[in-house]
Amino acid sequence: VDNGRGSFEPELRNVGFNLEGDKSVKVNTELLDKVSPNSPGWIMGTITYSGNRSGYHHIYVKVADLSYREIAQNRVTLFGEDLSRESFYYGSGNVSPGGPYYTVAFWDLNNNGIREPTDPTEWYPGVFLVSPGLPTVDIDIKLSD
Repeated sequence: VDNGRGSFEPELRNVGFNLEGDKSVKVNTELLDKVSPNSPGWIMGTITYSGNRSGYHHIYVKVADLSYREIAQNRVTLFGEDLSRESFYYGSGNVSPGGPYYTVAFWDLNNNGIREPTDPTEWYPGVFLVSPGLPTVDIDIKLSD
């Protein structure tokens, strides 16, 4: 995932320490917050498919607000995935913080990047929030024909 978890985690910076005889060491640190309220977050989970289609095709995940306005759409496979064999773990990045959001995943059978009625598709059964610079986990989707 672009701009992954490590790039947004707060960082402790050691500023200095004081050692006075046999007294306890005093350590001075500062916490650097690398996230702004507008930093994108991302969603993570698994995608499974119980249908009977096969072949190596890309999987897309689209995030939409409550008015079904698209917030983000990401292709979550670098190479086509054959879902007839197993579940697929995914991460979908660069999602604007906020919500509540819906998400839909589809397996692009004709490889045109557009969700069509023939593509195995499923909406996540609920809504979720995205926090700045953090993942929203367990957005698990079961594709169907």
